[in-house]
Amino acid sequence: PRHKPTKHTRSDTKMPNTVGKLTMRRRSNRLLSAQNQLLGDGNGDGARSSPPLMPELDDAESSSLSENSKRRRSVTPSPKVAVKPLFLGTKKARNWDEEEVVVGPASNNCDHDSGGSIALPEGVINLDLPTNRLNCPVRSRAEDENTVFVQSYGEYFYNSLLQSSHHNEISKDDRYLSDEEREELVLLIAGIVTKRGLLQETLHLAVQILDRFFAQNLLDQWGNTYRSRVCVALSCYFAAHKIEERGFPPFIVDMTGGTGLLEYTEQDIDPQEILDMEMRICLALKFRLHKTTPCSFRDRFIQASFVGDGDAWPTIPSNKFISMVDYLLDVSLQSYDLISKSSSAIAASAIYLARKTLDLKDSHGLIWSPTLKHYTTYSANDMEGTVVELHKQQCATNNDIFNRFYKKYRGESKFCVALEAALHPEDLFQKH
Repeated sequence: PRHKPTKHTRSDTKMPNTVGKLTMRRRSNRLLSAQNQLLGDGNGDGARSSPPLMPELDDAESSSLSENSKRRRSVTPSPKVAVKPLFLGTKKARNWDEEEVVVGPASNNCDHDSGGSIALPEGVINLDLPTNRLNCPVRSRAEDENTVFVQSYGEYFYNSLLQSSHHNEISKDDRYLSDEEREELVLLIAGIVTKRGLLQETLHLAVQILDRFFAQNLLDQWGNTYRSRVCVALSCYFAAHKIEERGFPPFIVDMTGGTGLLEYTEQDIDPQEILDMEMRICLALKFRLHKTTPCSFRDRFIQASFVGDGDAWPTIPSNKFISMVDYLLDVSLQSYDLISKSSSAIAASAIYLARKTLDLKDSHGLIWSPTLKHYTTYSANDMEGTVVELHKQQCATNNDIFNRFYKKYRGESKFCVALEAALHPEDLFQKH
């Protein structure tokens, strides 16, 4: 006969959950300790204080604890250990309107780190303060949602992204395809991303993988035909989908009645060819598929644009400005001359051209505020060549009613930004 497992029951069901209470008290003490170390002793000097002792447990609770655990509880950590914990906060801590909930210094023109306070340049507003960030209409990325993380480490995080964006593997001479051939592949990937309702990051990463692969001139080994180029484009999208999206990538051939990947092209491509080409791309790029794209800086630069305007924001609905930035970032993918530019420069140029097109100015009447210059690390003169090329692509797309990006951004859901009249080239850099 089969052995029936013994059902274990507690002898005393009324015994309090001591371990659960202890865990909650330890957690509350850690949060309180972290907040005290960020706030200091309350006299404004920013000194770190040692975490307080946990409250004593009653007799019923302490009897169930071992002697070693009670000995560990009674030891106070040494105040000489200079540890700056990350304050995670709670849902209530995100309500910055309450006076008793304040995390970090309240100065608006200082950048705070573990070494003290460093004054920002004149006219620059601290973007990393929670009071400035929570009022901004754009906080979509996970790292931007964690306001305490950005306040403590945001400057280092985005500086590392800016530095990595300058290491571009593609030069101006790495042109394996013609402008028409590349634009056709970019629009093919854009059509898949648009029809499936995927992220903008997926589109930009797929195009970046496409350019990096073609820059190595490896396609001649398998034949440089239109069919092989389409196979490469589909494989690049397939890889980017797995990196950026949360859901599963589409079936190469959907047997359940859905839209498979091969149904977006009229070419007769075998499903195994997509997988083989994806492996060739991974080997050619040494599996280093994820790089910084202009979308990596999109939210950060839009926040700097909003905070830098101060009371002058918004002169138009903020969603229209965001849609204009997205439109310019997408049309930048069609230019072969922009592949050698850094992703941060393209993102900053899209912000500048969107502000110039919609005539957005700060309280001092400037298109490019000191806050934008500080956080993007670019002045208007530094972006001149990139802005001119981006403006050229904007004019070409606005005049092509059959362009996929024009069709996407001419609707009311995108605030008809594709219908906005492009500026005259002579007006791009006046009074910036």
